[in-house]
Amino acid sequence: MQYASEGDLHNILREKFTKITWDKQKLAILRQISEGLETIHESEFIHRDFHSGNILSNLSNGKRQQWQIGDLGLSQPVNNAQSNNEIYGVIPYVAPEIFKGCSSKFSKELELDIDIKSSNILGTKRNIEELEINSYGNSGKHIKIKST
Repeated sequence: MQYASEGDLHNILREKFTKITWDKQKLAILRQISEGLETIHESEFIHRDFHSGNILSNLSNGKRQQWQIGDLGLSQPVNNAQSNNEIYGVIPYVAPEIFKGCSSKFSKELELDIDIKSSNILGTKRNIEELEINSYGNSGKHIKIKST
């Protein structure tokens, strides 16, 4: 994997979120991330540590931003019996199944679903951050409610 000269998705969105448009840039980011996760799953692996800090950006030919999934250190083959007894990942991105039944053997579909849930959490987190950013313009419009 080549050096991610532009950094990770978490930091890029923190710095440039309001400048990135939905119609082109954000949808392109989501498409490339989805394609990367699909490639991992088609190879019969699960990432197990999928979060915005592990989505890396690089400029392709100095122009087009290219997104890649990095940090495959916790990845395992699907249905690896040894991996089913561990809790792993960054807690806000960990699927509830990991906490509820970490000692039971997961099916192939459930293991792949856990990575998908992490990507859904990633998208939800970004939507909440967008709402927070857009609400700052209304921060001076609070009213005081008088108690009786």
